[in-house]
Amino acid sequence: SRVDLVPTESDKEVFRDIVARSGEAEADGPARIFLSRRQVTEKLGQRRLLEEGALIAALEARGFAIVEPETLPFAEQVRLFRGARVVVGLGGAALFSTVFCQPGTAVVSIESTGGFAENHASLFAGLGLRYGFIFGQQDLSDPTPVHKRWTLDVPRAVQHIVAFAAA
Repeated sequence: SRVDLVPTESDKEVFRDIVARSGEAEADGPARIFLSRRQVTEKLGQRRLLEEGALIAALEARGFAIVEPETLPFAEQVRLFRGARVVVGLGGAALFSTVFCQPGTAVVSIESTGGFAENHASLFAGLGLRYGFIFGQQDLSDPTPVHKRWTLDVPRAVQHIVAFAAA
């Protein structure tokens, strides 16, 4: 499907208002965050990145804080995204919180397929974020009709994430 995710000026004003109400001055969390889906995938059993543990370990070793946004109060999520300089996440709902990032924030969306990349790119571009994508490979033997488990070349992905974050 094609969804228009280009934020309007009115949308951006709403996002700025939410940031202000959430304590913009407190946006002093980690500069580099990875948005984990571990708890969500364990609960739902869908769209599981088989190497997420290895990805987390590699990113932690490079100074990324590992975050599961759904476990945090909303105001804390807003401050977390507002303070981040680099956001890396597995494609999904958590990346929509990039609406609270400051323009110029580097965002890397790691996707299981290219199905939603255009929509996500529209959102990131409309917010003035610097963004890139890394694509994994769905496991076509997974009997799940949608949101199949998938794999990722972790060393290569981390190499590109680190280079993109440093640019």
